Amino acid sequence: MQEIIIDEKFKRILPALDEIAYNDLERDILIHGCLMPLVLWDGILIDGYHRYGILMKHDLPFNTISMEFDSRDEVIDWIIEHHEYVKLLQKVFQKIFQKKQADTKRLPVSFNKCSLCA
Repeated sequence: MQEIIIDEKFKRILPALDEIAYNDLERDILIHGCLMPLVLWDGILIDGYHRYGILMKHDLPFNTISMEFDSRDEVIDWIIEHHEYVKLLQKVFQKIFQKKQADTKRLPVSFNKCSLCA
């Protein structure tokens, strides 16, 4: 496996996952594998700390991509901006899923139950 450097300053920028979120992520990775590559800058992990820990714990394969920045400050800015973007996407998807769920509940009962799924 590729040697990856963990920079504690970069790692501390983002909050830790709570136990439920961590367990959900771990379960998903164990079922589906790591679908998103870990992001590196000069061999230093800058995105995917939780995934990386889970992958190492279970000795699972993963992919990486490398990004180029001119300075540590640029990396820090990217980490913060990327995290804010991910949080925004989570909110958008949550609203979409809630609407779809509400729309499904408004369907006639026969559309809500699938005899093949029972």
